[in-house]
Amino acid sequence: MTERGGEPKHSACQAASGRERVLAAIGNDPERGVSWDLGYGLTSLTRAAHERLCRHLGVDPGEQLYWSRMLQTVYPAKEIESSVCGDVRMVTIRAPMPVSLDRDPQTGEEEEYTDDWGITRRLSSNGLYYDITRSPLADCRSPKECVDAFTSPRIPTDRLNRLVDRVKDYRARGFAVGASCFAGIFEMVFWLRGYKNGFLDFARAPAMVETVMDNLLEVQVAFWSALLDRLGAWLDIALLTEDLGTQTSLVISPRQFRSLVKPRLKHLIDVIKTRSPDTRVMLHSCGAVHPLIGDFIDTGVDILNPIQPGAAGMDPEGLKREFGSDLCFHGGIDVQGTLCHGTPDQVIEHVERCVEVLGAGGGYIAAPSHCIQPDVPPENVLAMVERLKEYAYSTVRKEVRSSAERLAG
Repeated sequence: MTERGGEPKHSACQAASGRERVLAAIGNDPERGVSWDLGYGLTSLTRAAHERLCRHLGVDPGEQLYWSRMLQTVYPAKEIESSVCGDVRMVTIRAPMPVSLDRDPQTGEEEEYTDDWGITRRLSSNGLYYDITRSPLADCRSPKECVDAFTSPRIPTDRLNRLVDRVKDYRARGFAVGASCFAGIFEMVFWLRGYKNGFLDFARAPAMVETVMDNLLEVQVAFWSALLDRLGAWLDIALLTEDLGTQTSLVISPRQFRSLVKPRLKHLIDVIKTRSPDTRVMLHSCGAVHPLIGDFIDTGVDILNPIQPGAAGMDPEGLKREFGSDLCFHGGIDVQGTLCHGTPDQVIEHVERCVEVLGAGGGYIAAPSHCIQPDVPPENVLAMVERLKEYAYSTVRKEVRSSAERLAG
């Protein structure tokens, strides 16, 4: 039996909105079905993947706007949003940018651009993301020089004011709402100093690292304070991004994280939760971050993304068993393997496995483990979406309870 719009009718979850599913997942409550997230922020489609999906569905992509120019991710077309996107809507302080800007008139390639931090990037001829070609603090030789050369974006007051109506609209339509500012106090060290300098600083010049991170922390606090002053009453998720892992290991040692990064990350999260106690913090860190997950919990992280299943130590069963009572997991659906190389049937099996394991007893927002890349077939995106819709609009109490019992045993 179906309701108008084609959604299966099940009494246990019939009245649950997307926001209710998200809040239930964060609260480890399995009674409202599985929550899922696709289409905005961390789960956006790259430009090529979006165009490919639109063509497959016979939809005009329209005037595409970048969600993140660096990542080449775009806002979904309205027809795609209505049929494909999930329970979460993310807003950002960055204003949308048209995809067609700054193209070389002869090659059609996008040219270099310099952002508000003074970081210059270029899209290579065969690349998917922009590479950093100039880091504004690369030539600094002392903490004082870093302070003198440091510049940061201005708080976009008009942009923040305009976001209020959008956030209210999302909430009125039943979506959970999240927000992001920009990359975090750890990752930005490497962007501002350059990767070689960044690694050398962590190894032999921690004062340089601390100076840059303190400046970044000050900016983050100012931006989040301004954002929460306007949106805090409607904001369900505050997204922080810190890529601390590689495919096989951490970027820095646990000791360095705990002495240099963790206190500053905790300070920022304390500011967010003091200003908006009902807002939950999601931390994004790709890679093999298992050794730091306990530290993330200590700092006040509520939701961990992206649960990269192919990274060392990120086995979903182990993560759920070890940290499932303290964290909500977000992600887990493999964009490195199954989504890009599997068949639709294999995608469905993989999605079911993620829900069975990470959703055991609640605590899971199903999502791809990164944005949807150009090599992900549209058929696989739709297979993932349709299976997640079936979970979201049905009761999964029996499934998650049996999974929870099995994991506990």
